[in-house]
Amino acid sequence: MGAVWLILNYFLVTYLAAFRVFLFFLPGMILFCLTILLAAYFSARKDLRVNLFISLLCLILITMLDILLIPAFGIAGAACAQTIAYGVSGLTSLIVFSKKESVDIFQIGRAHV
Repeated sequence: MGAVWLILNYFLVTYLAAFRVFLFFLPGMILFCLTILLAAYFSARKDLRVNLFISLLCLILITMLDILLIPAFGIAGAACAQTIAYGVSGLTSLIVFSKKESVDIFQIGRAHV
């Protein structure tokens, strides 16, 4: 709520539309962080094919979704396409990691004391 107040008072109302689009964009960026972290892990394991596959999957998805969503929804469609494509790549990275390491997805991140 503070960010909305800041945008309205210091950057004028014209930037509010961009802020709303940013809210569509943000979940995809958070999920893409997972992809980046696991890509570093796969690179360290010399498993570059996994990174190539996930990168190509993301590229194909974002291209197709941009073609479908941008004409109908403009910049909001582009943000949604990015969130979907980055989300799929993040979840795919997580699934591949769990299969390769024989770890249950729901157990990742839990401390085993």
